[in-house]
Amino acid sequence: MSVNSILDAQEAPPHVERRRAEPERATNLFMSRAYNCYAEKGKEAPKKAPPFVHHTFQVESVGLRFIYDSNLSLERQQEEAAKVIENSKYHDIGRTDGEIGRNTQHPEDGYRILKDEGIPEEVRGFCLDHDMWGVGRSIDGRPNNLQLAKENPRALLEKYDEKYGFAGIATMIADNAKRYPKKGEGDILMPMIAPLTRELSAALIDRQIAIGNYALDDEKHKAEKVGVDFAFAAISYMEEKYGVTYRRAVENAQDEWPARAQEMEKLWANEAAKAEARKILTVTND
Repeated sequence: MSVNSILDAQEAPPHVERRRAEPERATNLFMSRAYNCYAEKGKEAPKKAPPFVHHTFQVESVGLRFIYDSNLSLERQQEEAAKVIENSKYHDIGRTDGEIGRNTQHPEDGYRILKDEGIPEEVRGFCLDHDMWGVGRSIDGRPNNLQLAKENPRALLEKYDEKYGFAGIATMIADNAKRYPKKGEGDILMPMIAPLTRELSAALIDRQIAIGNYALDDEKHKAEKVGVDFAFAAISYMEEKYGVTYRRAVENAQDEWPARAQEMEKLWANEAAKAEARKILTVTND
């Protein structure tokens, strides 16, 4: 299902007063920043969408599959699907700042980017809360949820459910449904959709240590291990409350990915065309 079809079908339940998601705005803002951040740093944008853009669209793809496989009514599914698109496009938007694609402060930077764009706290807060497997980041006196995730993961999941709805839970779980190929499997280490396992979670943490995001047994590494347990608790919560069979949903998203990847590349090419048009306009005006 495309962004436009979700926009057309989206209709909030009449008995619920809540903010209406803006998936098209989120998509436009993310794609614009993702493409133009290269020129801002004096670099040429790649011809094809880079790894962090792949990841963003893969999170969206998996998150949407969770929504459509859930026990929610069709009306609620459309509402939550629009929020998944919004969450997915915003959750790593901070990777367009700092070191492109690898900014380790991307949750905090994403939060500030969205604040500057006038995005409300109930949306931009997800930039912080999704990180570290859902344990979250601290910023401006806003605490993370490490202690609660360690002592009572169910309570934290209920808190997120209340704050972000099923879309928040679905996007958070989808963010961890990934693996990276080993060197030799491809020239560029593009992320791939994969069901989370204990073995895969260990590999993902090892990768963070290898690329220098934290050191073995430091405080962040310890928090990551709490986060892994929380991630598996989140999967169980989703299966129990929303009737989603996790592995089957992720495998279905794998099957759907080639078509979604084509949609992603069309959007990337569109950003390239807009950038080229701006160059021509600048030359003409000069």
